[in-house]
Amino acid sequence: MNRRSETINKKRGNISLFTCAFLLLAQSRSTYAYPSAAGACYGGFPGAVGGNHIQSGSTTMEALAGGFEVHIDGPNFSGGVILPSDAAVDIQVGESYKMSLVALGDQFFRGFLIRLGGMVNTIQALQPLDDKSQIAYRCIDDEGVGGLSHTDRDRKTTASGILQVDTVTDNLLLEITIVKQNNSTGSIWCYSNF
Repeated sequence: MNRRSETINKKRGNISLFTCAFLLLAQSRSTYAYPSAAGACYGGFPGAVGGNHIQSGSTTMEALAGGFEVHIDGPNFSGGVILPSDAAVDIQVGESYKMSLVALGDQFFRGFLIRLGGMVNTIQALQPLDDKSQIAYRCIDDEGVGGLSHTDRDRKTTASGILQVDTVTDNLLLEITIVKQNNSTGSIWCYSNF
């Protein structure tokens, strides 16, 4: 083999290696763009977080303890109410409810996931209401449930969406994960379910 064909074969080998690495990374859950959406949509604690979020030095708490509230406003919640963690909430079938994550006082958050799972199809049950929220496609694609997530990692004091359930059921679980910080000094995040 001459020098030119050795160079071409080496380049082909490098291209093949690069292509394989790229395809593996593209299929990996961990490469999903965390700054612009939740990287996963697993149910239960810790749910949407992993990696850096659960390493030593991370802080986890309930949303209310972390300085955050979940507000819901709709037909049977005149003027809106604050959802208490682990509480059952009656939602009327076919009615729209505005749901908001709210940071209290000087608090803020950078990322979030609102996940609605249950015994019925919830994929269409959550829709974004502002430019800070988007459909969480990881929830739809990977878990077959409805979800909303952040659009960027900028500081936020509110984020809103619409909740509308079109099938009667007693077994819906609304899970909310809020990320305040995730960097080299540690991770601060909250998880609550309703």
